[in-house]
Amino acid sequence: MSKKHKQQHKRQQRRQQQKLQPQHKQQKRQVQQQQQQLSAANISAVVAAQQCTGCSACVALCSDHALSMQPNSEGFLEPVIDEAKCTHCGQCSQHCPVLKRQFAPAKLAQAVRAKGLNAQGTQQRHTEHAGFTQRYLALNLKPDFKALYGSSTTGVGFVLAHRFVRAGGVVVGCRFNAQTQEAEHVIARTVEEVVQFCGSKYVQSNKHEIMAQTLELLKQGQKVLFIGTPCEVAGVKALCSTQPAEVKARLFTVDLVCHGVPSPLSFKCYLHDAAAELGAIRALNFRVPHPQTKNWTQPVVVVQGEAKRLVQPAAQNHFYVAYSQSWSLRPSCYHCPYTNLNRPSDLSLGDFWGIEQLVPKFPYALRGTSMVVVNSPRGVQLFNSLCNHIRYGHEVPAATVLQSNYALHASAHEPTERQLFFSTLQQQQSTVAAVNTVLATRQAKPS
Repeated sequence: MSKKHKQQHKRQQRRQQQKLQPQHKQQKRQVQQQQQQLSAANISAVVAAQQCTGCSACVALCSDHALSMQPNSEGFLEPVIDEAKCTHCGQCSQHCPVLKRQFAPAKLAQAVRAKGLNAQGTQQRHTEHAGFTQRYLALNLKPDFKALYGSSTTGVGFVLAHRFVRAGGVVVGCRFNAQTQEAEHVIARTVEEVVQFCGSKYVQSNKHEIMAQTLELLKQGQKVLFIGTPCEVAGVKALCSTQPAEVKARLFTVDLVCHGVPSPLSFKCYLHDAAAELGAIRALNFRVPHPQTKNWTQPVVVVQGEAKRLVQPAAQNHFYVAYSQSWSLRPSCYHCPYTNLNRPSDLSLGDFWGIEQLVPKFPYALRGTSMVVVNSPRGVQLFNSLCNHIRYGHEVPAATVLQSNYALHASAHEPTERQLFFSTLQQQQSTVAAVNTVLATRQAKPS
């Protein structure tokens, strides 16, 4: 190409770019206008499509106090709008983690058409930790912490929380409240308060005012470690997304790889069933190693009542059966966007199932082996606090981690028995009756 032709080509390119600039500006203005027009109707669309995860970020973001978390017919907490207070500012929708991700858009659109709601929102997935090379580890800790506090698996979550508090931070985690008979997120400022987070609750927590309190602590200059399910972590990060960088830098997050969150109604009904035999329930742990073999692949459930203590294999516990069979899960769990290695948190924790086959000769494999995924530079800081407590650790490739945990590559499947489980639960207010009804129906079907 001659020099003259090159100059002509460059002039043509400049003219084309100049023509496109107004179009790009117009598109940008349209996107901005759409974002400004986002209203509380989007939250209604998410709820109507059964895609709400119950993270509570929208309630904490609403300065008009027009939103509150209320239980639906299945017991799951979801945002309800007080139209008299709503000013349609769009804050809730602009920062809703569901609307900001590509989250079952077809199902959402279908509900929107049926309800006549506005479903605009950012459908692109954004990863804050892009560029950071993840690390995948199998490890178990020295037995001191788990022996003392009865933590699940090797107690990694407890040790992280323990070290974080000792370093001057506060921890937001889930505990069982014996007075209200529910799981709830609370703030722990001391090691003694951290202990209450130990033990598996296997139910979605009530976050009350905890999201707003967490944000306030961060604004005051406090470092905060938030521990929860991936959707809960996404909620607290959405809440902090409007804050300056120095505020966001004080938030450390740990997500727990989960099968899904069971219904609080199922949990409440189970506790009522158990109390009839054990007395008022004072404490529980849905995952304790086998008392004789100390084997984590054969967990037992321990429920402490006022009068008696129940210790039974998890496979025989009605609440655990409903959970493991996916009958009692939140609808959004069947379309979970976090079932992959693109995690929302700084550190991800889970069980390293099948470690004895995937990493042969792994020491203490059946005594409780944790999977740890380091997702960010802040995750490195958290992981470093574990170093003095590791009995044995082994770095593994991503493929091995994916093999170890089904919840890292697929959502729970929605079973056909789910509707029968909840209809029975609602009618009889008994988790035992609901599970037995489903099992009886299964047995009655011809093989």
